[in-house]
Amino acid sequence: MAALLLVSLGAIILTANAQMDLVFDDRLAVATALMETHPLAGFNPVHHSGPASPYFRAPSQAGLSYDTPEGCVVDQAAYFVRHGTAANQQRVVDTATYFVRGYLSQGNYINNTNLNRGTVITLPDSAVNTTFADSVTPSSSCPAYGPPSQLGSTNSNLWRSTFQNRTAARLNTFLDGLVLNATDIGVMQDLCGFEFSINGDTTWCKVFEPEEWRDYEYAADLNYYWGSGPGNPLSATNGWPWVKAISDLFVVGPGKTVANGTLTPPPLIVAMTHDNNMPPVLAALGLWNSTTTFPGETETNYPLPVTRRITDPTRFFHSTYLVSFLGHIALERMTCTIDGTTLQQRQQQGIVHKANIFGGTFNITNSKAFQGTNHTFVRVRVNDAPFPFPVCDSGPGSSCPLENFTSLVNGQMKEVCGDFVERCGLQGVKGATSVMSFLTTAGDGESQLIGVEGTPKGPASPDSP
Repeated sequence: MAALLLVSLGAIILTANAQMDLVFDDRLAVATALMETHPLAGFNPVHHSGPASPYFRAPSQAGLSYDTPEGCVVDQAAYFVRHGTAANQQRVVDTATYFVRGYLSQGNYINNTNLNRGTVITLPDSAVNTTFADSVTPSSSCPAYGPPSQLGSTNSNLWRSTFQNRTAARLNTFLDGLVLNATDIGVMQDLCGFEFSINGDTTWCKVFEPEEWRDYEYAADLNYYWGSGPGNPLSATNGWPWVKAISDLFVVGPGKTVANGTLTPPPLIVAMTHDNNMPPVLAALGLWNSTTTFPGETETNYPLPVTRRITDPTRFFHSTYLVSFLGHIALERMTCTIDGTTLQQRQQQGIVHKANIFGGTFNITNSKAFQGTNHTFVRVRVNDAPFPFPVCDSGPGSSCPLENFTSLVNGQMKEVCGDFVERCGLQGVKGATSVMSFLTTAGDGESQLIGVEGTPKGPASPDSP
């Protein structure tokens, strides 16, 4: 099966080949390493820079191993990734084209004519010509989403007012002829992460003290929590269509499509979207919104308070761990062998090898030749760190059995998230849909068949391999 690249203007979706037998070579590892940060002595401000943070592996707050659990292989995976592009320009499609060419020019793809091509599908990314829930940016076509999302900037600004004047006053003691104000401080701190991402320089970051960075990060936490995360009552509504679509694909398994589907996506699905579209998926999954009170504290920590910063470092909701550059949420479909050979034995037999995807290491199978009883589970990762589902963690590595996950998605999650058309106030609007179908329906958007070399080959037919 060919590779497939779906592009929404301002959002990119990539699905890789059906075998998942590619070993990512050193070029991807080097590219990822260049985006990762390295700690400074004692405190690293770029690990506290919110959406300006370069990519780094989030800490395993739940205490789970990053590795694929023993006896398991990932046979299908879906990533929701911060990309950051927001323009209906040809350069967006060009970026997607070169991304898929670089991806397909590695390993087994380059010499396999059945695998070394992909499809770029372009979808709108605005309230004009919208595809509603059939998008990775559904909030732009949800009228009811906008008003509560403003609470993000409101609460964030309230928190900034508690520390930015103090920071400006401290810096002004070192200046002669220049007076900084609170507004200057926010922009100045933004520069740290961007400067590091451009040239790896952290000199500017040292202007601010650790507590000032923690306050800065908490302002971003409030912005995303209340604006597009669990604090927005329409957030989960906008995230659920993607979760539902991936759940349905996980049920039928890799190399297959849903009932009445006219398009079969290969098993590695990467949706590249914007930072504000990340928290809705988190909210739909029910993550990072626990009401548990930390020891020694009298108040619950969710919803995130505006008048105080939660100092316990183990709190889950950190914007830096979610919306950093290349930040991502991943759902993995794992086939786990019970009473079969060990991972080490399968690696020695050449049945399993390791692949590096967005900085994470996965055990990928290229054979069905291992013994034992197979069971299927779903695991969620945020910036590579595994997290258990709040009510389903009985599987390997605190994963969720697939049948329980689908029941959760179609039951409790659906009830909490609600119907997209109804909750967004789109009843009677022509074309409004609550279903994400572009992963399985040929003809959604404009498509081009892309080869490893040369120019795009023009529109791809629905039955292109």
